[in-house]
Amino acid sequence: MSDNQKIRSILVALDASKGSLAAVDAAALLASLLQARVDGLFVEDERILRVSQSPLGRQVDFLTSSTGTIDTRSIERQLRAQARRARGAFERAVKPYSLAHSFRVRRGCLVDEVMTAADEADLVSLGAKGWSLRDRRKLGTMAQAILDRSGRLLVVRNPLRLDHAIAVLHEAGPAGADTLELGLRIAQAGHIPIRILALGRPDDAARQRIIDQVQGRGVETEIQWLGATDPEILALRIGRQTSLLLIPFIKDPAAERRLNLLQERLECAFLVVAQEDESS
Repeated sequence: MSDNQKIRSILVALDASKGSLAAVDAAALLASLLQARVDGLFVEDERILRVSQSPLGRQVDFLTSSTGTIDTRSIERQLRAQARRARGAFERAVKPYSLAHSFRVRRGCLVDEVMTAADEADLVSLGAKGWSLRDRRKLGTMAQAILDRSGRLLVVRNPLRLDHAIAVLHEAGPAGADTLELGLRIAQAGHIPIRILALGRPDDAARQRIIDQVQGRGVETEIQWLGATDPEILALRIGRQTSLLLIPFIKDPAAERRLNLLQERLECAFLVVAQEDESS
């Protein structure tokens, strides 16, 4: 991993969900290990306000089934209250680590605002139980947009606790080497073991490349050769004793399908390292 590939800043996009609270905790933990700054962002979604201001917009009382006009001022108060809660959660998460940090509130299109902020970050942390991954069968709009820009994406479904080994899916090529390098840095800083789940056929040259990259890093390492493994079997191999899974991602249909199927079955946090298609 070259200097311009290091993770110096982590963006965490917060919403009102519990998933985003896990995402900010995970971002703070990784930032402390990687000596990075962490930046929080809360977006007041302008679509909500447009609906509240439309004469066609109606609110429904689910207890009485009665309808009425939407109170725009009430919506504004709710958005401000959510932003305050998000800021409070962010400040509590970063405080124990004494991290360089910032927190911003923006109003606009949710995806556009997050993507603008993501352009300045080396890693984006999203909560899987919020708006980032509404459908577990596929990556959400936000997550896919980040990967389309060859970014790094951390998706957090449950609180991240680095008390077990981290795992790295490894493939031959630059994407695999970069993903393994990031995994090694996290394992070194956290003093935790790393499991390398090598895809493809085992051969002496591939094994030696992995050994050369791992050698001298002072990290307890286990290498498992999985071959061309189905995502369901991969999820079983990863198991519940994995704190974090790092996944290399090349933008092609096969890799996208594997990522979608794999994330559907994962309970651990996963960090996707995306690159352009190496064949292009």
